[in-house]
Amino acid sequence: MSSTIFVLTSDNAAQTIAERPFTREKPLQELLAREPALLAGDQIDPDSPRQFLLIAREVGIEDRSMGGSRWSLDHLFVDQDARPTLVEVKRGEDTRARREVVGQMLDYAANSTKYWPSGRIRQLFESRCQAEHLEPSAQIAQLLEARGPTDTEVETENSTLAAPLLDAFWNQVDANIAQGEIRIVFLADRLPDELVRIIEYLNGEMRCAEVVGIELRHYQRDDLRFLVPRVVGLSANKRSSRRARTGVTTRWDSESILDRIQKESGAKAAQVAECVMQWCDQRGFMRGFTRAGVGSFVPEVPLGKHKVWPVAISGYGVIKFQLDHLAHRGGGMKSHEARLELIRWLNTIHGVNIGEDRVNGQPSIALSQIARSESMQKLIEILDWTASQIQGVFPRQI
Repeated sequence: MSSTIFVLTSDNAAQTIAERPFTREKPLQELLAREPALLAGDQIDPDSPRQFLLIAREVGIEDRSMGGSRWSLDHLFVDQDARPTLVEVKRGEDTRARREVVGQMLDYAANSTKYWPSGRIRQLFESRCQAEHLEPSAQIAQLLEARGPTDTEVETENSTLAAPLLDAFWNQVDANIAQGEIRIVFLADRLPDELVRIIEYLNGEMRCAEVVGIELRHYQRDDLRFLVPRVVGLSANKRSSRRARTGVTTRWDSESILDRIQKESGAKAAQVAECVMQWCDQRGFMRGFTRAGVGSFVPEVPLGKHKVWPVAISGYGVIKFQLDHLAHRGGGMKSHEARLELIRWLNTIHGVNIGEDRVNGQPSIALSQIARSESMQKLIEILDWTASQIQGVFPRQI
């Protein structure tokens, strides 16, 4: 049954606009790719409205680890908490929008979480950006900005995202896929009652995945078109149970990062992280924190009007030296020889052996490996030297 919406004119006269179901799927698919907001993130999670970024369209899904693609997913999105969102689009008049599409989407979910390798989603996204002449880091930065600013958010230059934050985001995407923390979306201009009941049932039975139905009503009169999305089948209990299970937060701080490091890597690793935080405070540097996924602590070294992030400490208990970032924005650390010198100094820490071929990479060290007092002291000396090289003050050699 079609419906009608009423529009009040300036003289309070009511004019009607009739519903016009889509006659083909392709225009609906193209519209969703251009306007991810049609996924109605404010209805999916009213307390923390979801924002979506298109990863790719027509995404191949294998049914065995070394096999070719067997299925093709209409749309793959990701939200600001790095949760992959699989979307299948059907017209309400298509009888496949009932039982067949449910089995199809369960195939997609089961096989993507099993066979998509680490880095697959990032590769798909960067390939789309290259084809459309977009800057990938700027797209992710815009997605994360949807959370709103805080005093602890790491700033970016030219609306792009710093390497440690970008890597942390994609690492969380991979972790969510591996753990089955995905969102399955059935979108149609009309959702049959039978499909809505199936969506409600799946949400009650699935532990990790979230299943959403979105009914996108389309109204048209002359050249005026209206789209009205409505989310069905997702209960408040499902949202709250997921938050309780995953402990997802959108505002990391010193205390929550240290708690996470202690949980993942032990008290000694957390002690090293706290030592670096104290170093930040003593040198007058700001503490930056990511907001996505497991979280990271990022010391901010000021350089003119900008900031440089020489290292990132993740909630997994790892310190990563951002040599690729320093090569582009690291002040005095742009020097190839300075970064080689940093590697040589890091290798004087007990048990550390970083190859000089990582001079433009992101070598990492487990915090637990630096837990000895002499190693911790050497790390602080290295951070002091690195900061002085970045800012061009008090330069000294090893």
